[in-house]
Amino acid sequence: MAANSDLIEPYILQNFSFDRLPSSVKQALGNSEKQWDSAVLDYSLSHQLRWKKNLVRKVIRDGLQYYTQLLHYSRTHLMMYPYHLSDVFVVELKTTPFTYYHTVLCDMMKAEKSYDSLPNFSAGDCLNCLGIGRNQYIDLMNTSKSTGSFFSRSRKDPKMLLPKEPIPSKKMEYWWMVTIGYVTEEDIKMCTMEEHDLIDQLYDSGTMVVGKLDKDVAESLYAKNLVYFTVPIADDDKIYVPPLEGFVMNRVLGDYFENLLYKIFVTIDAHTSVKDLASLLRQDPQLVKDAVSAYCRLGYAIKMGTETLPLDEDWHPTWKAHVVTTTRAPPPTAASGDSGSAAPVPAADNAFFESFIAEGGRSTTKRIAFVFDSTLTAFLMMGNLSPGLKKHAVTMFEAGKLSDESMDDFLAELDGSNVLHEGEAQTYFEHAVTLRDTVRFLRWNPALALPGSDGKGLGVDLLRCESVNSLDSATGSRVLQKNYAVLVTMAPLARETRSVISCSPPHLGPSVPEISSTWFKLWLYKKLNAGPPSMLFVTGTRLDAVPEVFVKFDTVMITASSNETHVVSTGCLLLTLNEMLCHSPVLVQGYSRFELTAKVYLPFPLPDDLFEEPTQDRSRPASPKGSAGGNGGEGGAAGVTTSTPVKGERKLLAAPVELLLDQGEPLLEGDDEPDTARGAAASAQAPKLNAAWISQCRALCQLDCVKRAFREFDLVHSCGYITLVRDHAPEAAKPLWTLFDITFGLPLFDPDVNATVRHEIDRKQLLGEANLRELTKSHRKEALELLNFVAQHQHLSLEIDPLLPPNSHSTPSPSQTIVSINGCISAATV
Repeated sequence: MAANSDLIEPYILQNFSFDRLPSSVKQALGNSEKQWDSAVLDYSLSHQLRWKKNLVRKVIRDGLQYYTQLLHYSRTHLMMYPYHLSDVFVVELKTTPFTYYHTVLCDMMKAEKSYDSLPNFSAGDCLNCLGIGRNQYIDLMNTSKSTGSFFSRSRKDPKMLLPKEPIPSKKMEYWWMVTIGYVTEEDIKMCTMEEHDLIDQLYDSGTMVVGKLDKDVAESLYAKNLVYFTVPIADDDKIYVPPLEGFVMNRVLGDYFENLLYKIFVTIDAHTSVKDLASLLRQDPQLVKDAVSAYCRLGYAIKMGTETLPLDEDWHPTWKAHVVTTTRAPPPTAASGDSGSAAPVPAADNAFFESFIAEGGRSTTKRIAFVFDSTLTAFLMMGNLSPGLKKHAVTMFEAGKLSDESMDDFLAELDGSNVLHEGEAQTYFEHAVTLRDTVRFLRWNPALALPGSDGKGLGVDLLRCESVNSLDSATGSRVLQKNYAVLVTMAPLARETRSVISCSPPHLGPSVPEISSTWFKLWLYKKLNAGPPSMLFVTGTRLDAVPEVFVKFDTVMITASSNETHVVSTGCLLLTLNEMLCHSPVLVQGYSRFELTAKVYLPFPLPDDLFEEPTQDRSRPASPKGSAGGNGGEGGAAGVTTSTPVKGERKLLAAPVELLLDQGEPLLEGDDEPDTARGAAASAQAPKLNAAWISQCRALCQLDCVKRAFREFDLVHSCGYITLVRDHAPEAAKPLWTLFDITFGLPLFDPDVNATVRHEIDRKQLLGEANLRELTKSHRKEALELLNFVAQHQHLSLEIDPLLPPNSHSTPSPSQTIVSINGCISAATV
């Protein structure tokens, strides 16, 4: 069924009988009508389809029997309660959301499953219904295990430990609908007079708006499982997703509804109607309504226009009092303007909506998408930087997007981050600082001359790369074209992350995902006639000795397929390499010798005059002797020590500040207090570069490999950084410098490199329309050449793994072992 689901799904949804199926589909089913019936039933259960109006009614004639199977299937697969079938589940199967999750938790506790086995949205709904989260579940499991005697394995029945009734619905809104459920005479006897009257009213009128009924009485009947709520969503409704609070991060189940919920997370915005959203996703409008309804029920989204109680309706007094004290102010759109009837709101609860009011008519224009990967969200969550930062990090990871309306609050949290200077905590802090400065620089900056900004600048949405790639390519392209004027990708992305591909809108980042692969380095070295000694080994290769080209090195860099690069001692290279080659191709590169392991990061673009011959700077001492060498001009740069460190001498570190500047000298001037005013000129937002930094960059720009890189890759129209490593050429008296990698995007890993790139983006108008046109041309040329290089050397007989997701990226395997020496590519026999 799984292999043929995409093939047969359209025919199931169109209610095709077996006789009407095309011959190709029948062959896929083995020409068996029984197989077709089984496929229809499996699909209907996994997609929680209604029995009426669907093909499954011809497979199972009894609707109640089908719904009983559906209930069992949903429970065993830990799916979210099917609220769109509440009329059947509550009235006919006598299963409310409370009893559903009550049984689910009982089964989990009996099987001793961990809380993490409950999928994210099911866990969130269970928390709303039973009030049981991770800590409560662990306490219940411990209590259950502790009730048995020392010599007995008997445990207390989980049903005795779980709540007897649902907790009051904290998410209930006045515009929800309430319907009578399954009520017996015994239930009536247990009701108060007010509850009895409300039950009679519901029997007489049918479904009613809960805001016109007594709120306390409605909640009481809900707690007794006598009524159920529905969350109505219309075609023209619009919703927005504030920062997620109380989101349960367990695991992803991967069922149809959960996949749709995550697609909507990264796609929805406050200016797109539900009908337009369904069209954008090419999904059934009713299915999208069900998903949006689930968002509102869980409290993850808010429907536009429902934040305040309309004054022209006859609402029950209990709701008026409730809304006045708790309702947030509505975010007006460009069309709605000011909301004169908004109730007063506490300032702390209104932070998300103030930006709507501040932006006014600008809110419907396209925006800048700053694309990040999951590594950044991990830094923000693990760093313990700010108490309120976690909800934004969770939103960035789970929803896959943090909208511009949330950006003021997000930046305020980053401003309040704890200053950390030790170990990994410093890495988290530096990423938070550079992210804050980057967003402020891009957001509503009129000096960037963005297309479509009308001189006002554009807002910024943060998009998670993996979430965008979870959409099929056509849907992702439609979403990006509809909402964004330009994409800017952070650098570096994790090697296993597939970068976003986009020509429209233009993309300031990697042109194709293969740029982060091992193939790019080999192609790079070939074009520039540079690079450290490198060998790309074929999967399954077995080595008897370390290749001669790496014997002289103390350590090498080793990269397996899409994994990050690691530094390995040459002494244990053979054992490590043979083990890794059992699973994937491996790239090995010479790295350090004589204890010199430094890297230099040279940002780009740079001022054009830095490529002119340097003149002696009287304000600084002359460069040490021997800092320039042969090998085609790949010598040491002025101001960069290349000799072997002696005892007491400061060793070079893998950081541009340590390499390119003398100790104690600041890299930048005038960047102590970033300008936070929206719409400020870029000259006030971007840092100013001092003369010492310019002098050091000019020295590195004299390297032949750097000059060729700028010329061959048209780096003046893009942004990123070049990584240089020691070049231990045998003919040179001292180790020199050579190009190791080029990374495209806006760097976040180092504040100084980030500030330099922002300065040049502003000065050279990289986000201007003219430059973006040239960038797109350069990307197309670069992508074609790289893919052609990969095609010439890849193993064509390998088949795609059918278990991989549709948008997953698998690095092609080489047809034979490839060696690169000073950019000369050749086949090697091992």
